[in-house]
Amino acid sequence: MKWIFRDTVTAAALMIFCAPSFSANIHVIYGLQKANHFHAATTGDYYIQTNSFRSPKKAEHYKNLLHSKTSYPVTVTHHDNYNNVMIGPIHSAAEVRKVANETLTTPVRHSHDTEHSTLQQKTTITDMSNHSRSNWFVAFSGGMQHPRFNSNIRINNGSDFPAPYSSDVYSTKNKNEPVFALSAGRHFETQNRWLPAYWLGLTYQNVLASNAGRTVMQYSSPEFINYRYREHISSNVFLAFVKMNLLQYRMVTPYIKVGAGLALNRSSDYAETALPGVTPRTGAGFSSETTEQFAYNAGLGIDVAFTRQISASLGYEYLNLGHVNSGQGKDAWSSQSLNFGSYQSNQILLSVNYLFE
Repeated sequence: MKWIFRDTVTAAALMIFCAPSFSANIHVIYGLQKANHFHAATTGDYYIQTNSFRSPKKAEHYKNLLHSKTSYPVTVTHHDNYNNVMIGPIHSAAEVRKVANETLTTPVRHSHDTEHSTLQQKTTITDMSNHSRSNWFVAFSGGMQHPRFNSNIRINNGSDFPAPYSSDVYSTKNKNEPVFALSAGRHFETQNRWLPAYWLGLTYQNVLASNAGRTVMQYSSPEFINYRYREHISSNVFLAFVKMNLLQYRMVTPYIKVGAGLALNRSSDYAETALPGVTPRTGAGFSSETTEQFAYNAGLGIDVAFTRQISASLGYEYLNLGHVNSGQGKDAWSSQSLNFGSYQSNQILLSVNYLFE
């Protein structure tokens, strides 16, 4: 199964490094006053350069003020040591006038050594390619998972009884457990209102050990539930993923996410205990086992941007980790193993994302 992980990582790397650049028929209007009286018959995407600052902090502050005035994307671009606060893309001249009218009352704190008039800085249209840019990112995620396994596992008990009495039934349980993940890759901005950004990257996720064992019912008969057993299930997961933001609305953007890769599933630490009044037997002693499995996930959620570089994500993810089973037992169980079937996980994750400038 190692080829699955190798080919998945190779494909992800090609997507990250060879992603296409974006181009569009872009028109820039300099200043809100000019935008408020703007008329044009041209088609394409319009951007309003509302103001420019030498201070990145002031540009971010002004961008956040504009966010409260309009539902269109507000971004900060960089040119000749200035930080330009832009609104757009806007798709018609009428909408340009409407946006300008909505945002003209936004206050600006003037400072002679930090603010630069947008009417004095004539950035060329080709410089608007900065709106379609990419950055490296890292993300740390934590949350809870609810695993799912086969509810009952049948093991041949070696007796001469007819079925179903020739089998013991090992019941399982699904216990919520914490999960942690670390991701890194490339973030691409298109600056469209729809599909404004996407992320390509690699994720390592550690699914902590969870006890999946419950009881042993001998001879498939409820009168012979004589033992409790323990079996820890854990996994280390490596996924290549793509995440797509669907719609920009102020600071919030919903997203969908899919990924595929390799899971190293481990079953370990088998132990059994006789219930009160039951004479202990020689246990099955199932050994530990690690298997390589194809894994995939799919999820959805929302991103909330606090600054240009820092955002948080809250989402749900379905994760399929392939099959998981124990090693073989000992003595009478030497040809048997616990087959937990498909290991599936429903997760709620909170992530902190950081973009490198």
